[in-house]
Amino acid sequence: MPLIPVLMSVFTVLDKKDKINIDVDNLIKILSSPFISNCEEINNYNIRNTLYANEKIVSIMPLDDFIKNVKDNKFILDFIELLKKLIYANTYKTIAIVYIEILKFLKVDLIFDNK
Repeated sequence: MPLIPVLMSVFTVLDKKDKINIDVDNLIKILSSPFISNCEEINNYNIRNTLYANEKIVSIMPLDDFIKNVKDNKFILDFIELLKKLIYANTYKTIAIVYIEILKFLKVDLIFDNK
């Protein structure tokens, strides 16, 4: 998957209407990207199978339910916290700052060089 769609997917993982829902397929798209290098806890090649192995996880579900089902995965929980900050951002400046935090957290290889 090319880098740009992965970067844009960050904005579509969480949906805030009446309550926050998560699009698990978009989360998988991001975490399975070969451009992400901060996924030591997760095997990017089988993240889909790992998440969907839990029968309680479905494609689109309430965020609270999702968190209950992945409570042992600190990486995903930390990532979700950043995404929550993004959807609650109320200015363009805050959105940009949180988006950069997300990119740094994921260690997107082509954008941030660790040197």
